[in-house]
Amino acid sequence: MSKRQIEDDTERRVQAFRPLYNHIDSNNGLPSTATSTASRSDTTILHIDVHLDPNDKEIVLWEDIKVAFRSAVNVRHNIRILPFLKDELFNTIQPLRIAAIPNATLDVYIEGNITQEERDAARTRSAAPQTIHPPKRGPQYDPQEQALWKLKSLGDLMISLPTSAGESINIDGKGESNGSSPANNPHATPTPHDVIMQLADKAKEGDTSAQFKLGEAYLRGYENVLPQDSEAAMDWFLQAANRGHPAAQYHVGLLHNGFPGVPKDEDVATAWFLKAANQQHVTSQLILGEKYLLGDGVPKDTFRALQWLLPPANDGDAGAQCYIGSMLQEGTSPLLKDYSKAMEWYLKAAAQGHEGSQVKIGLLYYKGLGVHKDHPIALEWFFKAAMQGCKNGQYLVGLCYQNGQGLRDFPKAMEWYLKAARQGMSGAQFAIGRIYEQGDKGFDKDYPVAMEWYLKAAEQGDVDAQVSLAEMYDAGKGLKEAKPAEAAEWYKKAVKQDSDEARYNLAMMYSSGRGVFQSYSRAKELLLYLVEHTPRGLEASDALERVIRKEAQEEEFNNFY
Repeated sequence: MSKRQIEDDTERRVQAFRPLYNHIDSNNGLPSTATSTASRSDTTILHIDVHLDPNDKEIVLWEDIKVAFRSAVNVRHNIRILPFLKDELFNTIQPLRIAAIPNATLDVYIEGNITQEERDAARTRSAAPQTIHPPKRGPQYDPQEQALWKLKSLGDLMISLPTSAGESINIDGKGESNGSSPANNPHATPTPHDVIMQLADKAKEGDTSAQFKLGEAYLRGYENVLPQDSEAAMDWFLQAANRGHPAAQYHVGLLHNGFPGVPKDEDVATAWFLKAANQQHVTSQLILGEKYLLGDGVPKDTFRALQWLLPPANDGDAGAQCYIGSMLQEGTSPLLKDYSKAMEWYLKAAAQGHEGSQVKIGLLYYKGLGVHKDHPIALEWFFKAAMQGCKNGQYLVGLCYQNGQGLRDFPKAMEWYLKAARQGMSGAQFAIGRIYEQGDKGFDKDYPVAMEWYLKAAEQGDVDAQVSLAEMYDAGKGLKEAKPAEAAEWYKKAVKQDSDEARYNLAMMYSSGRGVFQSYSRAKELLLYLVEHTPRGLEASDALERVIRKEAQEEEFNNFY
């Protein structure tokens, strides 16, 4: 199987739609009994972009459909109404989406007759391509990264989207603007400018909720009304934070914690997180818990970490539950190692769809920690996380398929490795590189492709990839000639990560002067470490004797001549 065969098809796909109208009785605004049957009053067919979600499922965004058909109520295929897609817990996935149906023309059910203006607008608009992110359920490995993602949507501010002068499209389909201002017509949809002006008036009067929302609007930028301005956002957040608004206090901490455009000050950030956490702001509690757990910007204090993580965990927060489980699994003070209790906390979080906990449950079964080793059950849990787009879950599914732990299937292993690798998972990138270097099970040996994947992983600090890449440079695999100097540089990076293989190989390079300036002292230093501190002591001892003998012979020769 070649690289071309397994790469995704990048051809742009579209879904065909046509309007299906339910005519409205102009007398009372209700469907007319005389014309209650939906009909197609014209043959307009529009094409809207199809996207791939993280599970490679073809979908169409509801937002894109609403751009083309403002009054859309639902989408139908024959007599079936297509539902919005849901996750495994039957929660509707955001942003709203429906499954694409190849080679079909779907009916968009519309209340009332479409206007010529709408028809013209639909023909001239194209849906903007979007990146579809998997549903997330709170912090997993990096609460601050998740917190950035969880910045509240401006949907409650964005009442309407302007299309042209005096016209707006209502995003929830509950009414359409006739161009008049809210002041003149209380039923008119306010423009983005109106929304911001109303917020500003309330904010100036000391309304903390308005101050906070205005800060959010500046933080992201709002339509064409407000530019993105982190300094202005900070000003409004501070006004609300100083009046005790917990979400604003959290945002002040977040901005000071390394947000672009704001000087980083971890002490100030921690102080504001503390203020918000004391008001039961869950994300702030999680951030403080992680900071104390890892010693990130504060002295490491696992007892205080537990104090901050327990309240949200007991209240059902999946991210906090996962952290408690990890502390129990590792036996982090003041908790004793207890795999059974760790499993209990992981199961609570996993029941809420928490990807990290699903992976950790799978690993307990995979390794047989606190439970009987059971690779098929481990694979089931890895698969749950993988289906949500979790790169670690995807990698572990691939690993199980490759090793035959549950079921051996090399093509499926490569399929899952690729999903994880494209999300930047270095372990998956290394695994793909190894498959192409060795030419395993139906995959052609391809050194240049192997080197590409090793490089991706090595640049992220994957020590195995760094060693493998160095070996390929040293042997000239996939190259016109060997490049020992590049090999030595990658070995040095791996040595910094305590790789015994890299230490040994680099010692041999220093001994021979291959790719580096010859240095017997450096070679002996590396080998002596292996002798004294690693299982490779016997092999390193033999190599050390050879280096010492070679150095002595060379010194004797130089003295003689």
